[in-house]
Amino acid sequence: MKMSHRLTSLADMVEQPYTHIWDCCCDHGFLGAELLKRNSAKHIHFVDIVAPLMQQLTQKLQLFFPLDAQQTYNWSVHCIDVATLPIDQFANANKPSEKDAPNSDCIDEADIKQLIIIAGVGGDLMKVMVEAIINSNPNIAVDFLLCPVHHQFKLRQMLAQYAFIYLDEKLIKDNQRYYEILKVRYQPKAALMGLATATVSPVGEKIWQAQTTQQAEVVQGYINKTLNHYRQRSKQAIMDNEVELAIMAYSAVAKNLSESD
Repeated sequence: MKMSHRLTSLADMVEQPYTHIWDCCCDHGFLGAELLKRNSAKHIHFVDIVAPLMQQLTQKLQLFFPLDAQQTYNWSVHCIDVATLPIDQFANANKPSEKDAPNSDCIDEADIKQLIIIAGVGGDLMKVMVEAIINSNPNIAVDFLLCPVHHQFKLRQMLAQYAFIYLDEKLIKDNQRYYEILKVRYQPKAALMGLATATVSPVGEKIWQAQTTQQAEVVQGYINKTLNHYRQRSKQAIMDNEVELAIMAYSAVAKNLSESD
């Protein structure tokens, strides 16, 4: 089956070789299967809470990516809540030895061995999932690749609050919908000691920098849609702090875009 532009964009942003990749809310497993084909990690974990879906996915994986003695493919299927990911079972891969890095306060990029991908859910639910994962594993460094379907502002605020390190971001349009894709790193000691150097913007930075006419149209369409959304929310109820901050922040983006035309 042909991959959607959204899933292909997510796969393209994996880049760094990982030991374990967790494809969360994986649905039919198309993204994880693509990562298996690309050999993006030594082990791909498919995670979803819907049991019948996971049973069907297991059968398909056994057919197309058989687990053999040569370990051509390594994968596992987990029918669990994303908030309970057992990343602690593989955490030793993240810890540099005292011999290699004595008294080190910061984990090197090469030591980040796990990537958690969460896509296809709203930013409000994604926020809860990410918070649960890091609160359950406060001493484990891990990368996240996130693609919320809405409530991006709320999610980004939480990432900034926990001092996540910004790695990359992308804005795409797929099937008439806009998506932000955000890659970040949770690094416990950096969060505790204020060592994070690249912080997460509440509205994004790189996503507004169009390099082509086509991408400029995507950017303009997205800022218009986002501002309209928050302005409508402000009319429907008493202005809350999140809506007010969002309107101010996105209005500043719109102003900068208009001045750069």
